[in-house]
Amino acid sequence: MDPERPAIDAFPDTTPVQVQINTTVPSLNPQETEAQITLPVELALSGLPGLQNVRSISKFGLSQVVATFSDKTGLFHARQLIMERLQTVALPEGIERPQLGPSPPAWARSSTT
Repeated sequence: MDPERPAIDAFPDTTPVQVQINTTVPSLNPQETEAQITLPVELALSGLPGLQNVRSISKFGLSQVVATFSDKTGLFHARQLIMERLQTVALPEGIERPQLGPSPPAWARSSTT
């Protein structure tokens, strides 16, 4: 790379920094899923640095929470913050721990994340 000519993307990445948190709950209906899984996960995420938005959906057997961070937050930093906070969430007995959604493949990551 020539220091005189910095690298410039012809099409910059405008994808928001998002982390998906999925919890499978085969024995709970949507209302129970919302109250016992989704809400505690959302509350655990509140106050994270760079967090801009939290959206969620609760269905029969699934809680999905999507956290969107500012562009200045690196994807892997956001994932690390969420993983740390998820350790504090109390879930009903027999429910598996929440799992983070897939991260983008290596070729899709910019060098700043």
